[in-house]
Amino acid sequence: MVAEFKRCMLGDYELHQFHRKWEKMVIEFGLDDNAWVKDTFEKRRMWATAYIRDFLENFRRCLDSFRYRELEADFASVHGEPIMQTNIKSLEKSACRNFTREVFTLFLPGLVRGSTVRVKSTTQLMSQTIFTVSKYGRPGKEWHVSGMPHPFQIKCSCRRMESFGLPCEHIVGVLVHLNTEEMPKSLVLDRWTMAIKEKIHGHNEWLRETDEGNGEDNENKEEGGTIKDPVRVGSKGCAATSSSQPSRSRKRQRCRICGEVGHNRATCSRVRRFCESVPSQEVNGDADESCMNPVGGTQVDSNDYIDNATWMNDLGEKFVRCHNVPD
Repeated sequence: MVAEFKRCMLGDYELHQFHRKWEKMVIEFGLDDNAWVKDTFEKRRMWATAYIRDFLENFRRCLDSFRYRELEADFASVHGEPIMQTNIKSLEKSACRNFTREVFTLFLPGLVRGSTVRVKSTTQLMSQTIFTVSKYGRPGKEWHVSGMPHPFQIKCSCRRMESFGLPCEHIVGVLVHLNTEEMPKSLVLDRWTMAIKEKIHGHNEWLRETDEGNGEDNENKEEGGTIKDPVRVGSKGCAATSSSQPSRSRKRQRCRICGEVGHNRATCSRVRRFCESVPSQEVNGDADESCMNPVGGTQVDSNDYIDNATWMNDLGEKFVRCHNVPD
């Protein structure tokens, strides 16, 4: 049974051949009432090679259809011009030259409605001009269109340009009011023009030439505008230091007692000689008695401390205070 199931799963069959072989296997092994076999057959589109191949073929046909429709749209955009349908012929021709044919078809209704827009008032500010517009038959409804001369930019309070990327009828009405014959560049987005394909193809060619010029060299280059793969580093620990980078020298330890480099006050020889001389000396009247014994007595006993390093460290502090050693 396992061998037959593998043939049904991996065999490069047509759909009707797959169904015939599956039914033959089920009848041959008496699996008509087997729940696992029924559930597996219901999920056949996920594992059967016949269904996967059929899906890939349909997907390829879908892509071919998209490419063919794109070629038709490109041909219609390049060859021929549509019949002008508005009284704003200069703007309409400019939009036809800049937009693709399909996008121009979407923009045309707004261009037609733009002829019904009237400018009610104009407010001049320091850096821009505010046009208050309304549509014919709707005098109570107003929109505000702002325009900047340098560089020329125009925006409307309806935000259609920011939402869909196409100018609204209110902007068209202001353009007509200003006797504009060419579509401003700020209103023609690159993605709606035929020139965007040339830019994309040029960018792809540049990337291809860059990849060919890189070869097997994966080191970064800062000159020539070439971007290459970054240097790989380990995911754990510190990255290896490049030989071209100067290594940081570790700051050497300096003793606070004698000022010499290479040891600290706990291992200073001056403090050690002082400690060795304390038990055999009498308390000096001019010195503080506590400097002879860090725990308050007149004689030092290292057993009063946890370890010798702590004892030497505290005694070094007493030595600094009694002999006025600079820090």
